[in-house]
Amino acid sequence: MMHMSLLFRHKYKVLPFNSFNYYNVSLTTSQCELNFYDQNKNEIFSCDCIKLANARYLEWMLRWRLSE
Repeated sequence: MMHMSLLFRHKYKVLPFNSFNYYNVSLTTSQCELNFYDQNKNEIFSCDCIKLANARYLEWMLRWRLSE
């Protein structure tokens, strides 16, 4: 199970789910980068999630959570 709160554990910025318009997950065998963008597609948050448990499901979890 992946806990969404782990994404922000070591960050000082709090990013509410309604504060961004787009996101991107770049997943390779050596990298899992998560980026959030505003309505003008300016990056507002970036996180290296490679050590996050079950990172391969990150995009699926975000899609599920944001569609509610």
